[in-house]
Amino acid sequence: MADYYFNFPPITSLTLPQRAALNEPNPIALSGGPGTGKSFVSLWRHISKQNQNINTQLLTFTTSLAYYLKASSATQNANASNCVDSTKNWCLNNAQNRTEIIVDEAQDMPLSFYEDNNQLQRYSTQISYGADDKQILKSGAINTNGTYNLNVCAPERELQRVFNNRRFVLDRNFRNTQSILLFAKTVFPQAPISQNEIDSCREIGDKPLLYVTNNNLQKQNQTIIDIVRQLNVDEHNIGILTPLANVPWAGGDALTASYYFNLLHNFDCSFYDHTLHDANGGLRAMKNIHITPFKSAKGLEFDTVIIPCFDAFLQSFRVISWRDFFVGVTRAKSNLFLFSNNDITINNPLLNSVIDKQII
Repeated sequence: MADYYFNFPPITSLTLPQRAALNEPNPIALSGGPGTGKSFVSLWRHISKQNQNINTQLLTFTTSLAYYLKASSATQNANASNCVDSTKNWCLNNAQNRTEIIVDEAQDMPLSFYEDNNQLQRYSTQISYGADDKQILKSGAINTNGTYNLNVCAPERELQRVFNNRRFVLDRNFRNTQSILLFAKTVFPQAPISQNEIDSCREIGDKPLLYVTNNNLQKQNQTIIDIVRQLNVDEHNIGILTPLANVPWAGGDALTASYYFNLLHNFDCSFYDHTLHDANGGLRAMKNIHITPFKSAKGLEFDTVIIPCFDAFLQSFRVISWRDFFVGVTRAKSNLFLFSNNDITINNPLLNSVIDKQII
């Protein structure tokens, strides 16, 4: 069976705003929603400077995205690949002086991490970063009154105050189809998606498909198996993304990534849950069928995304929020399959215009 298929876009595909950010001689601040190319620009900035023998370091919060960026850069420059790491692992084990440090998904570290000169700034006077407040997923990052908990995260406004870098706003979507983005905008009105992002999508694409299971877990699981079997070809990446990593209560298995890894044991899948794997060296391999919680999928993309128990976004969990589900649906490039115990369009009729629906 196949490994995850890395379709690394060439540098010639950069847009003018992306190229301006890439070529800016001073540190930069990248802003933009999912799929606008923040990680792509950060990665090419890192590779381009390494090609000029400039000693840069690319960091990102999640182990999965660090793996993805490391493998992608290996196709262009081996030394650039060696200088990609997760932020925490690099600071604890591999930190050393760099000409420039580029932090992707910078919002995921506490603000004090950037303010303290004995943390990141002791290793470089040039800190570039990309950030998106809509993708702050860490537990406890949002206070009950809606403000940011700066002990957990570093929102864009605060990062700009600390570094005062030249800001580049990316507002063209390169990942999702228009249908997927319209669905995300309708389900998650809290996440502002500009009309330019929607209009810029390269394809209209099929509407996301909502399977209503009426609490029949067996039928849900068989349908997931059938979808994976039908779409499982070497150059097609499939992500099964779940709300939770661990079982929060008795009978809550179907919300977890490990449950679907066991369900799909006859396929050659990879499975990542940071609560289980980070202590054992993190993510060692990624297959073209990858199963992981939303939080560990941030920054990744898949041709097809399957989200079981999608109706859980209507529930209140201490460890996840609407942002987790928003990140989950925006990982999909072409196909988005959602499973729900109940018909979520009953309470939100607007969804009928942006999804197709099937009762199973």
